This record gives sequence, structure tokens and C-alpha cells, in this order.
Amino acid sequence: MKIKYHAVVLLLSLLAVGCGDDTSLAPSPSGTDSPDNVNFEINVYAGDPEDARSRSSSLSRDTDQDGYDYEFGPPDYSPERMHTLRVIIVRPSGEIEANEYLYRSFPQDGASEFHGLRFKVVGGEKKTIYLFANEASIPGLDLSAPDYRIGAQFPAEAMTACTFSTSRAGQPFIDNTGDVKTNVPMTEVFEIGIKAPETEEDYYQTANLFITRALVKFSFTVQAADAPSVAYSIDELTIRSVASTQYLIPNSTSYTPAKYDAAGMPSFE
Repeated sequence: MKIKYHAVVLLLSLLAVGCGDDTSLAPSPSGTDSPDNVNFEINVYAGDPEDARSRSSSLSRDTDQDGYDYEFGPPDYSPERMHTLRVIIVRPSGEIEANEYLYRSFPQDGASEFHGLRFKVVGGEKKTIYLFANEASIPGLDLSAPDYRIGAQFPAEAMTACTFSTSRAGQPFIDNTGDVKTNVPMTEVFEIGIKAPETEEDYYQTANLFITRALVKFSFTVQAADAPSVAYSIDELTIRSVASTQYLIPNSTSYTPAKYDAAGMPSFE
């Protein structure tokens, strides 16, 4: 006889893994008719997309720095999908060119991908693109504050160093085994080169981006060594040596497959 117990607990350990008209903080300074501007479209994947190019469309296995085996998988239920999405585009000068917040565009159960988020941006330069999904689950984060308004200087160093913590050491940041569920925060940052418009095709450019869970998910299977004479249940599960602080944005992360392909675009192979 086998007794199995499954729990989904989200711990602080980083994984190496439509139309945007909801809320824009202000009209983009570059969003005027100019021969230097291009129409830039972003598609975002958070796992389990229909597009076979997604790095999360199937499970992949690897080992961490301590030699422990792990695997990445698609979102299994609503809290692991995108319920909100914010895209911040930053120019090489550090000026925020766009800050778009999407929330009405998502179904109640969330979405694992979002297509057709369009911006008008200046061509001929490399943009830094920040993605934040389910930002309400990150305590103390306010990406609608003046520091993040269009035209302001993006606080890149502070964002890179930004961390969040559990309320108590050794406790999971999110425990979704109960009735109350918390959406899992997801973030990413990319460096994407936008070509200067020289041909008609250059005025319409696209980037397919993935987003990374800021937490790692554990699933446990407990098996009885001998067939019990009476039914029993597990009342408590203890996990030790859990990190209590986590970077908000992936920091010194190793990606498998590599984050960018040979052309410098996000890799989905």
C-alpha cells in the first residue's frame, strides 16, 4: 500500500529557467511621429505556451551547484500564471521610455502567455526591458511611483540590488497549500537591440520574451515503507536550510538553454 501526499510550497530560491491599453503612466516622449521611431511588439511567455519555441513548453532537467537534480516545468494552476504584467522599457541613457501595466487583459485564472503588447520607440539603440508579473505579491514594490514614470531616470542599480524576504527565517515566502492562494511573482530583464529604420520592414519589430518565477516550487511524495494497519495522515512537513532573502530580478543566473541566441535575441530552443 502506498500513501502519497502532495504539497506545493514556494521557497525563496531563484529558478534558472492583445493590446497594451490597461495603464500607461504617461504618453511616451518618443511616441510621436518621427522617422526614427519604430513600432515595437512584445510577446511574453510564462510557460506552457502553445508556441513550441518556448523554453518552458516541456520539462527540462539539470543539476544545481551542489549536484542536486532538479527540473523546470510549466505552471500547474492559477497562482503560477500571469494575472498582471508590467513592461518597463529603458533607453541607453537610462530614461524610461515606456511603463505599461496590464491587468484587465487577463482572465480570472491568469494566462501563461501574452501577445501583441505594442510600443512606439526610438530605433537604432539597445533597450533594457524589465518584466514584472503579479507585482502585488512582492511587498514594498510600487512601480507606479514617480521614480518609474516615463521620462524619469530608471534606478537600474537599485533594481538590480533589490531583494525581498520571508517574514520568518526558514518559512516559505508563499505557502499555497491552504484555501487562500497568492499569485507567484515573476520577473525578467533583457537587453534588446532595436534596428534603426531603413526599410519598411524595420518599422515593425518584434521580440519574444520569457519571464522567470522568482521562487522555486517543491512537490513532495511521501511513501509508507510498510503497509499500515490503520489509516493515517501527515500533520506537519518541515523544511530546513531555506534562504530567507531573494533578489527581485535574476542575478548572476545561469540559463539552460542560454538566455540569448547567436543573434542576441532571447532563446527558446
